[in-house]
Amino acid sequence: MEDILKKAEQARESLIPSKSEAVYQKEYKIYLDWLTRKNVMPKDVTETVFLAYFSRTGKEFSMFFGRFGSNCVYSFQSETYSPNSLWTKWSMLKSMVTIHEKRDITKFNELQAFLKRKSKSYKPKKSAVLSPKDVIRFLKDAPNDIHLLHKVVLIMGYFGECRSQELLNVKISDIEDRDSFMVVNVPESKTGGSKKFTVVDEKEFSALPLLRLYMSLRPKGIERFFLSFRQNKCTSQPIGKIAAKIPSKIAKCI
Repeated sequence: MEDILKKAEQARESLIPSKSEAVYQKEYKIYLDWLTRKNVMPKDVTETVFLAYFSRTGKEFSMFFGRFGSNCVYSFQSETYSPNSLWTKWSMLKSMVTIHEKRDITKFNELQAFLKRKSKSYKPKKSAVLSPKDVIRFLKDAPNDIHLLHKVVLIMGYFGECRSQELLNVKISDIEDRDSFMVVNVPESKTGGSKKFTVVDEKEFSALPLLRLYMSLRPKGIERFFLSFRQNKCTSQPIGKIAAKIPSKIAKCI
């Protein structure tokens, strides 16, 4: 029986994506702190308590979390967050409550009805999209001494349809130059497996010379492919979350 319970606990823990564990833990802590303030024990939480939690006011949270500073005020109320964000928070709490409290909140029909009603008239904001002409103009006209890194990220994202985190996982050893084209191996994609794609020179722009120029400016001995780029040379510092901001920098340059 002890072995069975151990395996069951491991199965429950697998409900949380390893990459997002810190976010899940943070969300659950905020929930527990709110219960403590309301003098409610986790075992006594009902659907009514969850409804109050998801519809609380920003003023209440400012008073509670203000001690962390103005930049750390949590206001996860339904009036502030988009329906998509509320559903995400519900999903995280669902997993954490299942693991730590052995309870199933998917049976709280009123709570789900409340979240669905919030989604009914919601119109999400659409991000602006770079057109093919914008991409070509940037690759051709933007100065390499400033924007070479941005160009390489754009090329890799274009040919490989890669997310920023997928690009950050690429190492220099994952790129094979075969003269007329390059083969890029993405070691870890969103689905968990690896994928490959090729980069070639298009009729409208030449991608390979830009990749080769960037590779020639990289310091040797560093595995991560994408490194910070300053004053027409690469540093030894790998880029991180800043990769997600590169599209906006490209848009400002166009």
